[in-house]
Amino acid sequence: GTDVFLRERGRILRESMPSGGRLLLFGVGTGNGIVFQARNTRNILAPRRLDVNVPTGTPRQREPWMYQYPHSLPATVLLELGIVGLALFITIGWLTIYNSVVQHRSSGWTAEALATLLVFASVLPALLVDHFAWTTQQGRMLFWGGLGILAAFGSSPRSGQRPRSSQRPPRDYRPPR
Repeated sequence: GTDVFLRERGRILRESMPSGGRLLLFGVGTGNGIVFQARNTRNILAPRRLDVNVPTGTPRQREPWMYQYPHSLPATVLLELGIVGLALFITIGWLTIYNSVVQHRSSGWTAEALATLLVFASVLPALLVDHFAWTTQQGRMLFWGGLGILAAFGSSPRSGQRPRSSQRPPRDYRPPR
């Protein structure tokens, strides 16, 4: 039931975190989370449900499919990029969203900017319980694409809108040489 689910998630989180020092500060490197786990947790104590013929608590070799990223985007970023990378990741994400919201509160929301913000905001809670935005190509495209679009909409006061006719230069205007 839920108890086994929570225990497994907790175990994955504990096994995937570096214990300290340089790895905790700078991480194990992008894409190296599973390699790190494989090197640091070669044997596990066999739970009863995996193999009824092996007594509980018997060390056994872990199968390759048993290694998983922690099911949390912040924990996955911490594993691969360390404290420094997690701080930068959170700062970039926060500043992008904050700038987009502040810019549009003062100049008015466009339908595109509001839709992008709502889609991005709806995905954020899922990132606390899954790592798909970091470890899959589709997740990376969705996450970073959405953040990039928010940054584009937040970069100028009337971003995402066509200029009004009063903002265009007169037809007989010639730039200075």
